Amino acid sequence: MKRIVTREEMRQSEQCTILEHGVSSLILMERAALSVYDVLRQEQLLSGKALIVCGTGNNGGDGLAIARILFEHGYEADVVMTGDPGKHTIEVKQQLSSLKSYGIPIYDEIPKQSYTVIIDAIFGIGLTREISGIASDRLAELNSMTGVKVAVDLPSGIDADTGRIMGIAFHADLTVTFAFAKLGMYRYPGTGYCGRIVVCPIGILPETLQEPYIMMYDSSDRILPERRQPSHKGTYGKVLLIAGSDGMCGAAILAAEAVLRAGAGMVKVVTAKTNGEAMTNRLPEAMQVLYHDGFLNRQEERNKLTDAIEWADVIGMGPGMSVSDTAEGIVDFVMENGSRPLILDADALNLLARRQSTPAWKDREVIITPHIKEMERLSRRPAAEITENPYQTARDYASASGAVCVLKDARTVIAAPDGNCILNTAGNSGMATAGSGDVLTGIICAMKAQGLSAFQAASAGVTLHARAGDHAAEKKSEYGMIASDIIKELTETESEMNGI
Repeated sequence: MKRIVTREEMRQSEQCTILEHGVSSLILMERAALSVYDVLRQEQLLSGKALIVCGTGNNGGDGLAIARILFEHGYEADVVMTGDPGKHTIEVKQQLSSLKSYGIPIYDEIPKQSYTVIIDAIFGIGLTREISGIASDRLAELNSMTGVKVAVDLPSGIDADTGRIMGIAFHADLTVTFAFAKLGMYRYPGTGYCGRIVVCPIGILPETLQEPYIMMYDSSDRILPERRQPSHKGTYGKVLLIAGSDGMCGAAILAAEAVLRAGAGMVKVVTAKTNGEAMTNRLPEAMQVLYHDGFLNRQEERNKLTDAIEWADVIGMGPGMSVSDTAEGIVDFVMENGSRPLILDADALNLLARRQSTPAWKDREVIITPHIKEMERLSRRPAAEITENPYQTARDYASASGAVCVLKDARTVIAAPDGNCILNTAGNSGMATAGSGDVLTGIICAMKAQGLSAFQAASAGVTLHARAGDHAAEKKSEYGMIASDIIKELTETESEMNGI
């Protein structure tokens, strides 16, 4: 797993390194510059002449140090300064003095010639305002030039926290960032400006960061539950899936098949009686408890649901349920009876949102999986605010309710009640298709049934779902893939994620 930091977390970590560990800012700057040089050399980008455009802050200081190191190794680079010289930091002044002592020319305008590599060291992570005037013109000029474009720490013009474009941004082919990846690099639209991201250590250690954290998985992480020998179907858990409604069986079928394909031992589906035949034909492996409107009014039928709840290790509820009186009665009944872990999605969340206050689950594990609009109803925050700061929204709801919150978006966030978060960076636009969320619910249910904690199950489920979606897009295209294609890719993706 890799740590992702906000602007403020990075600043605090850097200050801790400087003040508590005695590593000066100039030493950190030198290490940053050396790491960029190493990446340029490894990527074979030093065959021609480089252009380095530097700002007034320490990102500019990094760029100046890179220019000096290139000079020391016999490479040619033109250096261009931009911004008010009166705002140069102490470190920038020192770096400028070194360059002048070496006789390295420094320009105020970009020379009219071609370059093989163009290095942006103008703003970095410190930018908090819209770019205008000369800085905007300079970035536009850099973007129009040919040559491989490399950003130092963060492409200039991207908000380090939100990924928002601050008027204009440097469009990098490669971003070399220091110590930790920055949150804005993985949020849209900023992620589209970063190109390939390389994280380089410069002596700032993870121990300088405080919790709660935001992490992301990489391809080497083994996050799926282990398969054990000897074992039987009960070893991998029993999932009760309450899904579908009268004449609406697609969501129930997709979620139930995903439960089994993601490794759970058994699934029992509680759904409307009209869905029984379709369920049997499509997924004979699934057991069924069928109901009709008003069934909870009879004790015999209530007993069937009670027995199903007691049978289960995990309960998933919501896909395709509708918000009818019958559905609402089922949701209330399940929430009030037993203590089995719950995964709540779709209509279960819409029904939950009708309540006047945020539920507080203290004695059972709960995972909720809202998209932005469902989160708006649950949290009573505007969708625009949620989109701007999904991490805080998910953290706040998880903290208040005690549930793990899977806030679904192009970059899904999984937040634990203690404030820790996982950011999912896999997936693609083809997954914005009917039934994709139902598949995710089934996968998370399976992860929980196999013994993972709620936070682990949600994180592993989201990751498996997204990576299977990427495989589906490779085979069907982002235009043509459908939710069942994600299910078809689960077995290959699971083997890949377990290193088989």
